[in-house]
Amino acid sequence: MKRKRILGFILVLALVAALFAGCTQDAPADNNGNGNTPDGTTADKQHTYYYVGVNHNHPYWYDVHQGFEFAAEKVGAKVVKYGPDGWDPAAQAQAMEQAITKQPDGIITAIFDASILPAVEKAAAAGIPVIAIESTMDNANVVSFIGLDNYRSGEETAAKLIEEGGDSGKVVVMGNWGAANTDQKLSGFETYLAANSNWEVIAKLDDKAVTETAIEQAKTAFNNYPEMTAIVGLDSSSGAGIGGAMEELNLEPGSYVVVVHDREVTTLDYIKKGYINCTLVNKTASMPYQALIMLEAITKGDMMNIPVSADNAASDVNPIPETIYNGTVFVTKDNVENFIVENMTPYDSDLYE
Repeated sequence: MKRKRILGFILVLALVAALFAGCTQDAPADNNGNGNTPDGTTADKQHTYYYVGVNHNHPYWYDVHQGFEFAAEKVGAKVVKYGPDGWDPAAQAQAMEQAITKQPDGIITAIFDASILPAVEKAAAAGIPVIAIESTMDNANVVSFIGLDNYRSGEETAAKLIEEGGDSGKVVVMGNWGAANTDQKLSGFETYLAANSNWEVIAKLDDKAVTETAIEQAKTAFNNYPEMTAIVGLDSSSGAGIGGAMEELNLEPGSYVVVVHDREVTTLDYIKKGYINCTLVNKTASMPYQALIMLEAITKGDMMNIPVSADNAASDVNPIPETIYNGTVFVTKDNVENFIVENMTPYDSDLYE
């Protein structure tokens, strides 16, 4: 099954890349010399897309911003960053409403909370294609989702816990409960553990995806659950919180099995120090690249009119891939140096603002 998923993903990317390559060729000039295609589109026009995100200043999103810097330059499209710097889904929904009034050629967003769904519907009604990255919800009216299979990543986390800690033990799980992606991860984690091991989840602590809160919640776990043999973190602040709590409480590195998610700078540092066994990371920087290629294929390559039917819109047919899963990577002591920011090439483009 995994091989089929990977092959399908490669074929999808090949299709989108071919469409994008074809639509960037010089378009024939119309009577006004504007370079319009015969159907009136402007294949050589630089399009402007909006990225309506949330929590922009959180360290987790550094890789996404770098992905946009890289992608905007390579694709040649302008991307405007919108949305709150902190965790505020209501403000993100307002930013989506404002972005629609700018009449962009497309919108990229992350859907963690139902409050943004009415604005997503409004964008679709206005003919603005919306692509979700990182997180989405089942009833979101987007043309495609690019990111993690969150349920599957929860299963992978459970499998890694069993690999690192054996087939039994007592585990506390930390996460940002209520966020759609984290809740899906938890579901996959618990289901896999129950079916494949004798591990017992003894507590689920909410760290709000805030490092300071995560440290306090991790301290709660270490102080109040002496039977705990492992601790798992399913959001981007959990690793920093768990490692920070272990340092503050003078706990020995390796005294607990610790499996977390995402690649905050502090999390990677705690892997190097031995406090954290490993972290599961999404290939976050690739999401913006794939999203921009997809939007360019829609706006320049007429991708929505691939002849699946005589009239896709009337037939309620979405002819493009509705879900593209990136897959995951585990960062361990063996490969952590390759994920440290200082060891990676920074990107800065005037096209991402």
